[in-house]
Amino acid sequence: MDLLASLDVLLGLSFIYLVFALAVTSINEFIAAAWSSRARWLRRAIANLLTPPGAGAADGDGKAGATGEGGSRGGWATLLALLRIRRRVDTANAAPAASAGDADAGESSSKPVTADDVLASPFIAYLGSPGVGNTFRVSYVSAWQLLQGALDAANGGRQAGFVSVASIQKMIEPLPHNSPLQKVLADLCMRAGNDIEAFRKLLDEWYGDLEKQMSAWYRQKTQYVVVGISVFVAGAMNVDTIDIATRLYRDSALRATITEQALKAAGSGDIETFIGSKARDDARTAFEQAEVARNEAAEKLDECQSKKPASPDAAGDNSCQEALQKDAEAAEQALEAAREALEKEQRSLDQRIRDRVDTISGAGLALGWSTWNPGQGAGVLATLGALFTKVIGLLMSAGAFSLGAPFWFNMLKTAASIRSVGRSPKEEKPGSGSSANA
Repeated sequence: MDLLASLDVLLGLSFIYLVFALAVTSINEFIAAAWSSRARWLRRAIANLLTPPGAGAADGDGKAGATGEGGSRGGWATLLALLRIRRRVDTANAAPAASAGDADAGESSSKPVTADDVLASPFIAYLGSPGVGNTFRVSYVSAWQLLQGALDAANGGRQAGFVSVASIQKMIEPLPHNSPLQKVLADLCMRAGNDIEAFRKLLDEWYGDLEKQMSAWYRQKTQYVVVGISVFVAGAMNVDTIDIATRLYRDSALRATITEQALKAAGSGDIETFIGSKARDDARTAFEQAEVARNEAAEKLDECQSKKPASPDAAGDNSCQEALQKDAEAAEQALEAAREALEKEQRSLDQRIRDRVDTISGAGLALGWSTWNPGQGAGVLATLGALFTKVIGLLMSAGAFSLGAPFWFNMLKTAASIRSVGRSPKEEKPGSGSSANA
């Protein structure tokens, strides 16, 4: 019986971890949507591309801060001093930049170009909207849109047009000297020669590699957020692994109830069926496809508007632009519809996850801090021991949540299969023995 009880405890813990891991994932997705994590990732990536070597890493505002050989040493005092210096420099450059005109274009390299400048360019700004707290800022741009936005910001809107490699080479000069983006674009221009199509192909290849690397960086940062959310959920709801395992082992009725729910979850086949996330995943895929289609339609419209008429026949050009404008508007409407559908399915999924958590509480596994009494008045040492045990139990739960729902669903199925093999004769269904004797 001890072995079977231990298997049931493992099964119950796996089920509880699975439910709370789903809750952590739901909270993380809500934070990502509310705080535009991917938009912030894009902003940081652009800031890194504009930061010359040795100028220090770009800060959260997309501006570079020179830290010298001391790196990050100096702490907040250094950071605040740099921000004050940058503010004075920007103020001093504001008036001359307004009156310099095109004649001072060669000196524009002294003016810093920030990620916000790039995102505010007309070539990119229309892809998103500030919303509340920059909620709906653009979270993806194509390689060509990034090129247009960066060069437009560097040249103060005085670009001649992205019609030839020679014009692009000229517009690269005002970018921050020796910045990664300036170096990359200069290299691509040299390799493409005078072939603009070859340049665009090389640009797309470079941007594809950049996207893969930045996506890996984003996933790594997201994992840190997941760990933080896991610690918060475990602490806020008092999900103590040591305490839960003890209660499951000692309380046979509670163990049986949780085990029954765990076996039902294991019989779902896959995690998507268990939680019913297929509709949400399909809605997310449709939203991503609609976003790509909107960006492609907008990019085609930009190209049409930027082309100089090859003949005096303006009617043909206008009809082309009108058709592309209609396509862009239709793509925007489709994107809004896909966003609303995704939000609806996400809310439905979140409610199902909350229902799963309530089911665990309804089974008799009381969670929360109202019933916890450390040490029970047995003295200082007993209280400290209880606190230490509680902290360890909460950290164990947080670590388990951060492993993710797929991990615990597989563990749940494994534990369920082992239990089915080692089932006690007392658990056989009534009538099975009599039917065998018959």
